[in-house]
Amino acid sequence: MLKKLTVAMAAASIGLFASADARADYPERDIRVVVPWGAGGGTDGIVRKLTTIAEDIIGTSMYVENIEGGISATGVSEVMKAKPDGYTIGALTYDSIVTVPWQGLLPSYNMEKLKLIARVTSEPDAIVVDADGPYESIGDLLADAKANPGKVKVGIQNTGSRTHLAMLQLQDAADVEFNLIAYPGGAAPQKEAILNDEVEVAATSLGDFASLIQSGDAFGLMEFSETRNPTYADVPTAAEEKSRHPGRQLHRLRGSRGHSGRRGCQDRGCLQAGAGKRRIPEMGRRCRRDAGLDRNGGRHGLGGRDGANPLPADGRPGREGRDLQVDAPAR
Repeated sequence: MLKKLTVAMAAASIGLFASADARADYPERDIRVVVPWGAGGGTDGIVRKLTTIAEDIIGTSMYVENIEGGISATGVSEVMKAKPDGYTIGALTYDSIVTVPWQGLLPSYNMEKLKLIARVTSEPDAIVVDADGPYESIGDLLADAKANPGKVKVGIQNTGSRTHLAMLQLQDAADVEFNLIAYPGGAAPQKEAILNDEVEVAATSLGDFASLIQSGDAFGLMEFSETRNPTYADVPTAAEEKSRHPGRQLHRLRGSRGHSGRRGCQDRGCLQAGAGKRRIPEMGRRCRRDAGLDRNGGRHGLGGRDGANPLPADGRPGREGRDLQVDAPAR
């Protein structure tokens, strides 16, 4: 169908490790690691695990600093403006590379300011549900949404984020309407929403919800991929569900290439939306319309409480949106 949780590491680029002597002495002090999402989410967990392993290898401390906001732009901007000496590095996600640049709201936000170090992980998004809820399959969820338009609450991440786009495409493909509720800050507030019974459904990766899945508080209903996740082998893929629900036009959904040899973000290539028929400007127009954003990124018609923003449920993607195909750009 589309997006994946992808975590990459980057550092300020100009002058990084300028001399052989500097490389030989590095690191001489603690390294700051910026996570542009809140503590307790999937990106935070991955980066903290990685820094723990790296500390044993490089022999110095790596301290994580969570700087959330702006769909990751606030934290990434901190890395961009840091001194390019290798002592401030940060995590990039799908929204850092795709969503923020096409919004174009921050003139100083420029990926050329960063040196990419490594892609750490890549995982397709999924639909996760409360274990005590009424849904046992994607068929149950779609049937309820069909019978009760705009009533089924689904927790997404930020407005315009990859999880938002995923659910808009699922609505269009299955001809249903959800009540999409935005929880800025990543997976951590989505987990709280599930545990507090604010929503019974969340759109994110299975890894993001690993703690709740392992505790039995939630389980995966479907992963947007073509091959099953080896860690969560009991979760059906979008490719499997297409054949089970032909009447719901799930053939429109495009799964990712799976967990081996899959197509991910390769530097700036993901800015061209993979093999999509439409490129980012067209995707931007559609997302702004369906997410309740004006052309300058301002919101209209959004409300909510406690950081949760119910999204307008009456806006249906037009023909241009239905023709859009985005094949697994990475987060």
